[in-house]
Order: sequence, then structure tokens, then C-alpha cells
Amino acid sequence: MNQADTSLPSLSHRQLARLRASALLFAGIFVFAPIFASAASNPNAGAESAVRAAFADEPVMIGVARCESDFREFDSAGDPLDGGSGGMIGIFQISEAVHAEAAKALGMDIDTVAGNIAYAKHLYEEKGTAPWLASAGCWSGSADDASLDSNLAPGAVDASVALLQELLNANGFPVATAGEGSLGHESYFFGALTKAAVERFQCANNIVCAGSPQTTGFGAVGPQTRAALLALAQD
Repeated sequence: MNQADTSLPSLSHRQLARLRASALLFAGIFVFAPIFASAASNPNAGAESAVRAAFADEPVMIGVARCESDFREFDSAGDPLDGGSGGMIGIFQISEAVHAEAAKALGMDIDTVAGNIAYAKHLYEEKGTAPWLASAGCWSGSADDASLDSNLAPGAVDASVALLQELLNANGFPVATAGEGSLGHESYFFGALTKAAVERFQCANNIVCAGSPQTTGFGAVGPQTRAALLALAQD
């Protein structure tokens, strides 16, 4: 084979430009292929960022998502994460049996990242953190580190409610005589039994003995009731 046979044919500027563009595109495919593969193999990519953006003003719900699912909407097989025997689905472990149809009626699919987050926001706006009471021990902090440094009202879900119940139970104003709320079984939920115990405490200490949590503070823990409770803790 002579030299003429091995030489490249002359190319126009346009042909050279096309070759360069093709080479760059081919190189780009190899550079970005691992990124695309990573996104495809991790269906939960971006889920945590989406939760943080949706609940930027309600950080407690970011904690709920972390505790409920570690910010996962899908399991390792790529199916919607089912975290319990009751069909608890996705990032916020929303009950499929109870909420799937209601969510669909609102245009939300709890089997998707966006739909699970949107419906969790809807639930939070309606009921606060109460739907996630079962995991409150994780996202509300430890009762051992709790303090009565803020007001509490019926419906609250917080570690400080357990401290409130402990003080009431230990000082003659039992929340319950057995089960949840009783001595040694304090809970994170400020329900009707806690409200009734607070009312008895307030009456006995001449703080307030009539009205409601909204009108007079009767049944809620405000500054005066807090001070009286903390005085008991120091005795």
C-alpha cells in the first residue's frame, strides 16, 4: 500500500466541524452516562430536597419525614415504600386504606414523591402533627431533655407534653390511672385527659376555674400555670 492509499481524504471546514461536534457529543454521553444511571438507580433522588422545600416554614414536618421513611418514597425495588402492615405509603407513611381515595380526589397520588408530600401538607394544615403521633418519640425529641418553656394547648404533640403529664401524675393530678398518660406511661399528646388534669390543677391552685383554653386559658398551659408546675418540680 503506497503513501497515497494511507493518507486521509481532504475534508471541508463544514465536514471537520461536524466531526468535532460528533466527537464532543459522543464524549458527553460517556461523561454524563454515570449521572443518568445514578438517577435511574436511585428513585428517591431529590426527595429530601423536595420535602425541605415544601416544609421550609414547618421544620417539624422535615423531622417527621426523616423519622418515618428517611426521606424515601420508594423501596430498593423501585416500588412505593410500604412501611407497615396497614399499608403505610411513602415519605410520610400515609395510610393507603384511609387516605388514598381522599388524596386522589384532591389530585394527589401518595405513590409519588410530589403527591405524598402534597397530601402530607394537606393533613398537616388540617390536623397538625397528630397523624404522626406514633413516631413522635423520634421527631419530637427526648422527654428526658424536654422543658416547659412554652405554652401548651390541647392538640399539641411534643416531648414537653410528656413532662407536663409527669408533673401532674406525680403531684396528685393524674392524667390517667392506667394505660397511656398514666404514671410511667406518659405520652407526647395533649388530649382530653391531659386537659382535664390541667383544669383540676388550675382550680386547685386558684389560677383559673372556668372558661376554655381559648377564652381564659382554662385547660391550657400558659405562663401562670407553667410557673406553678415548675414550682412543683423544684420541691
